Amino acid sequence: CCWLLVVVFVLLLPILKSVTSDFGAVTAKLAMNIGVVHPGELGTRLLKLLVEIRQENTGLIGNVYVALGSRSEQTIANATSVEGVVLFGTLDDMVKNGKVDMILSVVLPSHAMDMAKECIEAGFTGTYCDMNTIPTATARQIGRVLSESGCKFVDAGFLGLPEIKGEAHATAAVTLALAGKDSASVSSIFSLCSAVHVKHVGNRIGEASALLLCHSMFNNGLEALLLNVAAVASAEHVDALLGEDWGENQPQLLAKVGEILSHGEKRWRCQSEEMKSASKLLDFHDISTDMVEGAAKTFTTLGSPSFGKSPVDLSMATKRILGTEDNSSKVEPTPLSHSTSMSTSSLKEKKPRVLCLHGWRTSARIMKYQFRDMPKDFDYVFVDSAQDARGPPHSVISAYFEPPFFEWWNKDAEAGSNLEGLTDTLDYIRKINQEQGPFDGIAGFSQGSGLALLLCLLAEQKTEEAPIPNVKFGIFCSPFVVSDSRVDYLYETKLHMPAFVTYGETDYIMERIQQALPVFEDAVVAVHSGGHEVPTKWNGKPVLEETRTFAQRVLMSI
Repeated sequence: CCWLLVVVFVLLLPILKSVTSDFGAVTAKLAMNIGVVHPGELGTRLLKLLVEIRQENTGLIGNVYVALGSRSEQTIANATSVEGVVLFGTLDDMVKNGKVDMILSVVLPSHAMDMAKECIEAGFTGTYCDMNTIPTATARQIGRVLSESGCKFVDAGFLGLPEIKGEAHATAAVTLALAGKDSASVSSIFSLCSAVHVKHVGNRIGEASALLLCHSMFNNGLEALLLNVAAVASAEHVDALLGEDWGENQPQLLAKVGEILSHGEKRWRCQSEEMKSASKLLDFHDISTDMVEGAAKTFTTLGSPSFGKSPVDLSMATKRILGTEDNSSKVEPTPLSHSTSMSTSSLKEKKPRVLCLHGWRTSARIMKYQFRDMPKDFDYVFVDSAQDARGPPHSVISAYFEPPFFEWWNKDAEAGSNLEGLTDTLDYIRKINQEQGPFDGIAGFSQGSGLALLLCLLAEQKTEEAPIPNVKFGIFCSPFVVSDSRVDYLYETKLHMPAFVTYGETDYIMERIQQALPVFEDAVVAVHSGGHEVPTKWNGKPVLEETRTFAQRVLMSI
């Protein structure tokens, strides 16, 4: 019996070795290699957290990488101070030789898109997690660019700085907000860390960024307010008295001022950029940006090497409030200049009003997002169609935006001689013009651009019947000829009014766009590097410059 067991064991041994080997290979394959760009204050904490998680959870994380490149001495020092991190000279080297499965991006907000593009150019195709304080529009643009390159994208943000084991001032867990349908991979890592509370805020890209910006606006706004209070106290020579009062009655404010002063120039620069990101989000929603722009200016002043030349030295002011600077060294404040000119707003001429018509199964809100980089010389009026979408929108739209969605006519029935819903749309536009007009120009994208071209032709050829009879120019993004037997004759005559026409190099309706181009007699035609989309600073800076030139031409002619 014993000999039989030995024989069986010998026969099964190769199989057991194979199974064990395969299991080890699978385990190794499941362990994710994670890269962090770049190790500033938050990035360095992320490196330490990842190393801690790897030590306590075998098989989840493989290697933790950092690409140094031409980073500052401080960044290099931060990276090398964390034990267990693999250093690479370049991002390209890290992606190709490190076989990175996930990249965590922690850079200045203004560098967020460039970093994503650099990773794509390096050949990265894994999960990209953006943890930067950026506008929701930027987050969606980054997500789209990465998705088109085969990457998975996670919109994320820490609502504070996560604590590291061993720190004496450890507090409650910091929330990590995650958004996007691929956020589970990021959640599976950080949910194992007691210093982090992972919160999935939704599947729509931009929700985590919006939450992070709200958090940033509050905290940075409060700090900027305290700095301005310090500046006023210094200018009025009551800084020491204010410090005494806070020390006696509101010691938490005194502690906060000391904390702000200890941040240093790099942190102030980052806070300034975060408030500029917040300004873009507020402007998108037509909310006053004065407060956040003022805060951005405060941090820029404090963080500038030449801030001492300003009327009030903010750094010195805060030191005096804290009692860390000798008051005998005070310098009489430089008088602030007072402008006697009229306010800028009172001098501004009335902007030409442009009716903006959204694309198929989108909305006015989405088109406003799409037009975020277009010239500010016009007063854009975005309207929803009166017809609800008869079906689901394009997958890209549903991934980034919430309903409701609308359409100007039934696109699915375009093969027929008469378009379902077109007559109702023309009547609706006539009503819009009566209630919200007059409009100087019309702009449109895709289905809305086809409608805009039709409206402009009607204005020139059938003025009395036209829904918008006095329109003077048009902006057409991916236009096409509306296929309806009732309006076919309109395209036999060219459009004479000034027009700006733009579309992408890889626009999937290129054939229909080419069919429409001969209709324009006085048109500037500009092609951007994108697809079926509106030009933005990411896909068409030269096109936007041409758009601004066109806008100046229009302003001079009307």
